Amino acid sequence: MSDLKDPASKAKTPKNPASTQETSVPEQLEKILAGPEEDIDASRAGLRAIATFEATKGVLVLFVGLGFSAFLRHDARHIVENIIKHFRLNPAHHFPQIFLEAVQKASDMNLWLLAFGALAYSLVRFIEAYGLWRQRVWAEWFAIASGGIYLPFEFYEIIRHVTIIKIAITTTNILIVVYLFWQRFRWAKQLG
Repeated sequence: MSDLKDPASKAKTPKNPASTQETSVPEQLEKILAGPEEDIDASRAGLRAIATFEATKGVLVLFVGLGFSAFLRHDARHIVENIIKHFRLNPAHHFPQIFLEAVQKASDMNLWLLAFGALAYSLVRFIEAYGLWRQRVWAEWFAIASGGIYLPFEFYEIIRHVTIIKIAITTTNILIVVYLFWQRFRWAKQLG
């Protein structure tokens, strides 16, 4: 007999209209992780700054790779001699001599390998930059790994010969790796 009750009496009015909306598990997880709006904006800004830095590195290395491929089409020694003349450097001095010797030793195969390596490195930087810009977790872990891999070599180079540029590169790399670690563990801590 209870089935014969008025159907309207079965429907309960929800006290909170937002509770009637169903949310997916990723949306619920995002709400849990969100925290204050300022944290999200700061996190986004930090990741986008790193993404811009990585994309810039990719562009610079891509230009270097294009430079190597340009050497393949022309007489590399002639190009280096023109650069030395343009900057009014003495070819007998130490640094111009280094470039002239390097060009003499470089074969077409070595230049192709360097150009291909520059292209591959640039692609990796662009993929990493895209992932960081879009705030992808895989990109953060990838950036931690790729930045961390260079640190021992950078420390070795500083120990061999200290320069401001080496210290700046190593410090920047350390800051990026530490920041991304902090980001990852901060979010993991909020999960519980």
